[in-house]
Amino acid sequence: MSNLKNIGNKLFKETTELKSQEVELGKIDDLAKASDRAKNVLKSSKGVISDFENAKKRAKKVLEDAESEIRNLQPIKTEVFRALKELGGGKLLAPSQNPIYKQASQVDKDLREILSSLSRLMR
Repeated sequence: MSNLKNIGNKLFKETTELKSQEVELGKIDDLAKASDRAKNVLKSSKGVISDFENAKKRAKKVLEDAESEIRNLQPIKTEVFRALKELGGGKLLAPSQNPIYKQASQVDKDLREILSSLSRLMR
């Protein structure tokens, strides 16, 4: 009977050790899965960083171009406004009715909105 008891104790001990090793192997599997997920996030984050840097460069170029065009457009627009006012009368001579002046005014307004938005985003 005592031999049976010793065998039972040894089996119980060995079974307990196997269960403990299974738990440890399960944790390693969990770690491997978590590591794989983390690697995927790492890969996508590198792409996002690259995309963001490229977008920032393009935005800076657009910002510079918008500022330049506003500086170029403004004095010409002012001269045309004065000339149209001096000539007076007629639908094409009223600045608010002249299609080219209206278009230039709208473009100026749109460029200023883009400039404002990009300036705010670039802070």
